[in-house]
Amino acid sequence: MTREMRPFNTADEYMHEQVKIWNSQVQKDDVKLNDHVELCGQMFFLTHRPKDHDKHCQTLFGHIHRGGGLYRPYGFNVGTDLYNYRLVDENVIKDLLERKLWWDDDIDIASLNGR
Repeated sequence: MTREMRPFNTADEYMHEQVKIWNSQVQKDDVKLNDHVELCGQMFFLTHRPKDHDKHCQTLFGHIHRGGGLYRPYGFNVGTDLYNYRLVDENVIKDLLERKLWWDDDIDIASLNGR
């Protein structure tokens, strides 16, 4: 598939592989979409679309693929196409939080985010 340079020939192949990866990583009691979770001492909301972010905590979202970058003022893009089609874990979130300290002070990134 040429969209987003995905390494799949068809949408069906992409979906089959995503389901296989998801099933290999997700456990029965893991957090699901549209749920809140505490990670690295902070509360996060997990949702598919960034427009559905929670105004009261950071949001972990996908949907925008690579075009949206990693960071928004309200949360982080954790779409699987940014992470070799794998779900992110707490170590990735910790890394994003550490980078956010730098992003908050970066003039160029702040201007992209409307600040």
